Formats: sequence, structure tokens, C-alpha cells
Amino acid sequence: MGGLLPFGLNTNLTQISFVCFRSHQMYYMFGFLFLVFIILLITCSEATVLRCYFHLCAEDYHWWWRSFLTSSFTAVYLFIFAVHYFSKLQITGTASTMLYFGYTMIMVLIFFLFTGKPGVVRSRFGRKVFSAAVSQQALG
Repeated sequence: MGGLLPFGLNTNLTQISFVCFRSHQMYYMFGFLFLVFIILLITCSEATVLRCYFHLCAEDYHWWWRSFLTSSFTAVYLFIFAVHYFSKLQITGTASTMLYFGYTMIMVLIFFLFTGKPGVVRSRFGRKVFSAAVSQQALG
């Protein structure tokens, strides 16, 4: 569920990108794309820090992989969107279907790794906040 917020913020751009790629058009709004990319990184990081903090408060210290999966779960929603978009297309033939899902899986895997890394890096911040809160409780 951690990737739902970042995907929800980028759904409109995702749909525009899919339409441009499918209709063989160029995407010219690279400044807007970069801005949305920054928003994606920020929302992935914030969702991961929050979830990591909750795990640490519950004394669950296996936060490394969960922080990676929290932010990279956005790729799962991207795959679900790609399957939904495929149902709207009129693709016939096994080869075309395999090409679509092959390239989609490559894109989703890269997106999975790409959004997971900022989550792990920023979850270290949540760990520092948790350790500061615990040390304040020990003193007070």
C-alpha cells in the first residue's frame, strides 16, 4: 500500500506517456516530466520514512527490505495500470501481446529498482528520528 500515493500523484502523466508511446508521438514536455519525477521521489521518500518510523515504533527492526518494498511497490501499480491500458488497446496476435508485456515488464522492473533506492536512503532519516525520540524518552 505504500506506493499508492506516489502512483496516484503521477497517474495523469503515466497515462499521457502511454498514449504518446503507443501512438508513436514524441513527448516534448521534459521540464514538466522532470518536475513530476522530483515529486515522485519526494512522495516515495516521505511514505517510506513514515512507514519505517511506524515499524520501528512497533519494535520491528527488519526495516531495510520493507523500506525498499514500500516505495518500490509503485511499480506494481504501474503494472496494473499497464494491464488495464492493454485492455483498452486493440492488439491482436501473440507476438504483439508478448512484445507489449515484455517491454512493460522491463519498464516496471527498472521503475521498481528506481523507486526503491530513494526509499531506503531516506528511511535512514526515519531511523535517526526514531533513535532521537527513544533517547529523549530515556532521558525524560
